[in-house]
Amino acid sequence: MERFFRYVSTAFLLLVILLATELGPVVVVKGKSCEFPSSMPDNWCLISGPCNVLCQDNEFDGGECQGFLFGRCICTKEC
Repeated sequence: MERFFRYVSTAFLLLVILLATELGPVVVVKGKSCEFPSSMPDNWCLISGPCNVLCQDNEFDGGECQGFLFGRCICTKEC
């Protein structure tokens, strides 16, 4: 029974972490720059360098890693 509660609490913690990383598609306008979540299925990141390259390969101006622990690549482009 103790093992069951350990698995349930671990699953709950992982769910909270995933929900806290803002997985939904959001478009934010900041001045003249718009932000778009990368549409690539493997867009999880820890640092911004790979995101910048990934976004530029997909015809965006650049990109960065946003989020805590399991960040997501957010691409930027002029609106």
